Amino acid sequence: FFFLPASLTAFDGRLASAFFLQARAMPPSLFRRKKKAEAVEAGPAADAPAGSSLAAYADVYSLERVSARDGPPSGSGGPSLRDRARQRLVSEVLGTLRAMPCGAVLLVDGVTMPVISSLFRVSELMEAGVHLVEHITMRGPDGNYLRRQQLTSLPALYFLTPSVESLGRLIDDFRNPKAPAYASAHLFFSSRVSDALVAKLKASPAMPRVRSFKEVHLEFSLREADLFAVSPSPGAPSALATLFRIDTDKPAKRARLHEVHKIGTSLATLFTTLGAAPIVRAATSAVAAAIACATQEKLDALDRAGALPAVEEAASGAPPPLLLVLDRAFDPLSPLLHEFTYQAMVHDLLPVAEGDRYRYTYVGNSGQSLSKEVLLNEADPLWLRYRHMHIADLTVELDADYKAFLRDNEASAGLASGNADLSEMAAGLRAMPKFQEAMGRWSLHISLVSELVSRYEAFGLEAGA
Repeated sequence: FFFLPASLTAFDGRLASAFFLQARAMPPSLFRRKKKAEAVEAGPAADAPAGSSLAAYADVYSLERVSARDGPPSGSGGPSLRDRARQRLVSEVLGTLRAMPCGAVLLVDGVTMPVISSLFRVSELMEAGVHLVEHITMRGPDGNYLRRQQLTSLPALYFLTPSVESLGRLIDDFRNPKAPAYASAHLFFSSRVSDALVAKLKASPAMPRVRSFKEVHLEFSLREADLFAVSPSPGAPSALATLFRIDTDKPAKRARLHEVHKIGTSLATLFTTLGAAPIVRAATSAVAAAIACATQEKLDALDRAGALPAVEEAASGAPPPLLLVLDRAFDPLSPLLHEFTYQAMVHDLLPVAEGDRYRYTYVGNSGQSLSKEVLLNEADPLWLRYRHMHIADLTVELDADYKAFLRDNEASAGLASGNADLSEMAAGLRAMPKFQEAMGRWSLHISLVSELVSRYEAFGLEAGA
């Protein structure tokens, strides 16, 4: 969400002038890097060493440049992964609300919360009939579970991962038959529920309140329209540290095995959402092979349950998808490199939190320093347009596009600066809300690129470019 008061336009102009002055003095290495990328796109140089591979050009961000105005990759032209996942949750989970005219409460845990938040806005959930979203496994600073409001007149939709903790929290909501937390329970699980957990549920006081039970098989979150991430286990370290630690004690082995099966489960539910059974292949490393085996095991279980299409060529003759599992040992150099496209530089050089949250500082109307938190995601059309651009191209493109934007909105721009007659003021006022929102986005990205160029020079990245 972006908002800038109209009188802040003068500041935007100063910021833009300062930025573009700096852009004209862009370090030459950035332009050399851009030319090097273009040369690689054209093919290996004549003096390239015999047998050289893409690893020889590892310092080039991308061999397949994406136009800044192309938007997200279209793939085969069908719906994006986000669209497919949204449709599944709408039809299999939120569709239950059609039989509930009074609406319901949606309860999630640490694994399914990122799934829901990456697919739906709060307003969209409310329009579907969800009055409240509750995180049932969230703990307070004292380590105890947070207290939740009891809504005994409303039914509850539980979208949970099949874990002992989440099931225990569900059962606690109906521990007292005379004072249940909710009127009834509709249970949806992100992956297969073990027989032991099913038996525990059947023997619990919550069972008389259960009205429906379904395994949805969707356990991954979306970072972009076609970019997913394995949902993290709450409080767990990163997969890299868990999978590659050298400890051989039993706790380390259990943690490693849990991580392998968690990743395998997420990958299996991915192909349930895609509606295709893959052929699984892996590198020879132990980690990649273990994840591939776990994924195949989960896929086989889904196939036996009838939740996955058979591995066969489609009627069009297209082969089944190939899932190739690699680990960081396959490409150890990439984390050591600095990439010079907009999105890569933002995540490399700026403190971006939770994947897309960034807080930046700007100067207000009275000269005071202000800060605001913004989301760098596909909801921002400028981020969508520029994120894959090389920084050298972006400084030129952003200058031209910003000037074109001001020309196309002369009435609002003149009103904001105080240089407008009555007719221009009337036209400017009608367009002012959209103009302010757009100016907020331009201010953000001008500030971002200016900060990236400053950090590029401050960190001495030009010497290694």
